[in-house]
Amino acid sequence: SAVLHDMRESLLPAYPGKYLTSNVLWKETMEPYGERYQLLQGRNSTVLLFGFLYNMRNPSETIEVVRIQDAVKEDWFLQALTETEYDAIVVLAHMESDYRHIDDIYQQIRANVDPKMPIQFIAGHSHKRLYSKPVRKDNYYREMEPGGFFDTIGWVTLPRVSTAWEKS
Repeated sequence: SAVLHDMRESLLPAYPGKYLTSNVLWKETMEPYGERYQLLQGRNSTVLLFGFLYNMRNPSETIEVVRIQDAVKEDWFLQALTETEYDAIVVLAHMESDYRHIDDIYQQIRANVDPKMPIQFIAGHSHKRLYSKPVRKDNYYREMEPGGFFDTIGWVTLPRVSTAWEKS
């Protein structure tokens, strides 16, 4: 709890709008611990970015982790998907790449966006490189977990919706 309060007083103000915690709330106010999502604007495209923590029971006296399967049904999540302009979606997932709730996030995103919208999951929790090849749910979905302890950094290229390819 002391670390989380220290982060609130020092880290979060130093990086306003940059700390992503899509499903983490302050227990005392039930307000988001950080930003629930962010838009990253590049030279030619915009990426909608989420950051989810795995379902954790009683993480501390200070924060509440909203279950992923509940968070993806909340108004803020649906509004971010449907009322924001972007070219691709990236989900930073503090969980193993084969964690079952990654599919909950994917299914809710796919149900609310264009079927050709590129979706990239970057997972990490196992501290080992689980997948060196992308896992595919559709032609516009990719998932990876770079190596543990940053021994391997992944490289991702996403097509824009207008240039996304379909499998022949």
